[in-house]
Amino acid sequence: MRVTLSALSGMQTSDRHRALTALVSEAATPLNERSPVNEEIRGFEQRYGMTSGDMRSQVESGRLQDTDDFASWLMLLYARESGA
Repeated sequence: MRVTLSALSGMQTSDRHRALTALVSEAATPLNERSPVNEEIRGFEQRYGMTSGDMRSQVESGRLQDTDDFASWLMLLYARESGA
């Protein structure tokens, strides 16, 4: 997120608070967690309402069918874990 000081000074208090909170949150997130791979993984976790670990164990145990989405999710996990 980018915001200039002049833009901040022109905002209402509630908008300024939201903008500053977003900036602090972004700054507190380590760079490696903002990678495109991690963003895609988080998207899958949100879409399916489960953690990557839960999905992996359910696919491996056969409780969850191995779909294209789950295969893509598993490949992203492998890429993250292998440092690719």
